[in-house]
Amino acid sequence: MRTCPCCTDQSLGEYWTQSQMIDRCAKCGGQFYDHGELESIIKMVQTLQQIELDEPDIETLDPRTRSRYVCPVDGEEMKRNDYGGVAVDSCLKCKGIWLDKGEIIALKATEDHIRNNMNLYINLASGPGGEKDG
Repeated sequence: MRTCPCCTDQSLGEYWTQSQMIDRCAKCGGQFYDHGELESIIKMVQTLQQIELDEPDIETLDPRTRSRYVCPVDGEEMKRNDYGGVAVDSCLKCKGIWLDKGEIIALKATEDHIRNNMNLYINLASGPGGEKDG
């Protein structure tokens, strides 16, 4: 049985969301996604992050909370990254992802924003005349 990395004393229950089974904590509402279950959202945000703008990045994560969870699958320390302003905890070993309550909604909103503004991001990544600087 998997244990909640946030509560540490709560077992994760299995819940169906849309077309997939996820592990969720009934106490804190956090969710664990096995490798591949959030790939489309994560890849979309990673693609956006590869666009280099002529302005500095703003740090959105508190350095003191960069890695505070252990993976419920293998007990490895999880790494915290910023994906579109959402803190995503991921296990480097099993590639699982932990999202605190509400983070899946924020991550989905980021994905929707990217999809709705893709032409803008393409134009920002392109140099004069529509060709990417290189």
